[in-house]
Parts: sequence; structure tokens; C-alpha cells
Amino acid sequence: MWSSKFLFVVLSCLVFHFPSDTSSLVQMPLCNHHDASALLSFKSLFTLTPPGPGWCAARTGVLCHPKTESWRNVTDCCMWEGVSCDTKSGHVIGLDLSCSCISGELHPNSTLFQLTHLQTLNLVLNDFYDSPMPSGFGHLLALTHLNLSLAWFTGVIPSKFCHLSKLVSLGLGTNNGLTIEQSTLEKLIVNATDLRELNFDYLDMSLIKPSSLSLLLNLSVSLVSLRLQNSSLRGKLDNAILCLPNLQYLHLSKNPDLEVELPKFNSSTPLRYLDLGDITK
Repeated sequence: MWSSKFLFVVLSCLVFHFPSDTSSLVQMPLCNHHDASALLSFKSLFTLTPPGPGWCAARTGVLCHPKTESWRNVTDCCMWEGVSCDTKSGHVIGLDLSCSCISGELHPNSTLFQLTHLQTLNLVLNDFYDSPMPSGFGHLLALTHLNLSLAWFTGVIPSKFCHLSKLVSLGLGTNNGLTIEQSTLEKLIVNATDLRELNFDYLDMSLIKPSSLSLLLNLSVSLVSLRLQNSSLRGKLDNAILCLPNLQYLHLSKNPDLEVELPKFNSSTPLRYLDLGDITK
């Protein structure tokens, strides 16, 4: 039989070996409850198409992958596929659902727009059934990277998009029947002064005057990539846009009513790719 004095010594050693202060231990983030609920509600409104031949396979060479299948109410959403969380608050700050076999209409009141801490959102190569572009994207004011290309949205891009002043990268390309109005584009360019990448391929920009595009010169410090292929642009484009000091990629092809006068390039130009096919030069 152990004496009480011996037990006291043993317990004291255990307490000393396992201190109550665990602040030095690495804590895994726990998903914010409201964010997890919003993600599950968002998931519940869509069907998952079986992986097979489709736009994802045609564009990427791989089949779509249903990332949301890993989303379960009994697990931490920070561990769900496609989800990234802030390590301190547990809020969802990144959502990459590109090529995720998602099929269905994205409603204006979707719980996706409750994820107000989102910094990156990628919905590329899903089928949103020609949903009108929801204005809710304009409520996600923390966004720096937004990619909605090839996601089958239609209608007019809501004016609230111009509120996304932190954007660094914006992709709206190749959405059948999607249009942007002049006032929305102008306000977006003026507000999002850190834009580096802009993809408006196949976006209907027939309402845009060349003078509005000249506002891109305001992005002379930041703009690296500009895609405006087959965008129904018309009129004469300020050739100074071709000489932006950091522009490396410029795609303007398939705009037969657009006139561009080529400037004289020198060896120091950063431009590495230029496509002016099927336009007036």
C-alpha cells in the first residue's frame, strides 16, 4: 500500500510535467458556427452532376470533382475540401469550388453571401443554370480574388460590384449573355485601384465607350493581365493602354469593331503576350 506522502509526490510530479498553461500549444482553428451553417445551407440547394465529359474536362483535361461531398455537419468546416479559415477567428476566408460538379440556380438570397469575411472565392466551371448574376457578391467587401468565369451566369452585372474595392483579381469571362453597363465598369475601375488581373472574355461590353476603357490607365501601377476577347467592343482604343508599365498579358482579339493603333514598343516593355486578331488596326 502506497503512503499518502508518496502519492502526493507522484501527483506533484504529474502537475509539474503537464502544466495547466497550454498557451504554447498550437491550436487548430475551429470553424465559426454561423459560417458552417451558411456553407451547409448553400450546399443543400444544389445537385452534384456525376463526373464525366463536360466543360470542366474540356477546359482542364480532368473531370469535375465534387468537393462539397466532404462537407458534414459533424466535422470542422475548416477541414472541408475547398474551405480555408482564418487561424485565429475561425471565419471562412477562402472558398475554392472550381470544377466541383455543382449544378443549380444561385438565388439572390443565397447563404453564400453571409460569408462576409471571404477574401477569395472561386466558382469557375460549375453550372449555375443561367442564373441572373446576384447582387450579393457586392456585399462580400473583403474579397481580393473573385472568379466567376465559365459558371453560366446571365443578365447585367449588378452595380454593387463596384463596391469591391479590395479586388486584386476579377474573372467574369465566358458567361453566356452577361452584360456590364458603363457606369458599373467606370466605378469599379475607379474604386478597385489594386486590380492586377481582369478577365472579361466574351462579356458583352457593347455599352462601353472607349473613353471608359481609358480609365484603365488609372491602374497603370497594378494591372498585369487584361483579357477582353470577343467582348463586342467598338470605337478607337487609347493605345496608351498597350503601354501600361506593368502590363504583361493583353488579349483583345475578336472585336471587329474595335480600332487600335499600335504604338512603338521598345525593348523594355513588360508586355509578353499580345493578341489583336480580328480587330481593326
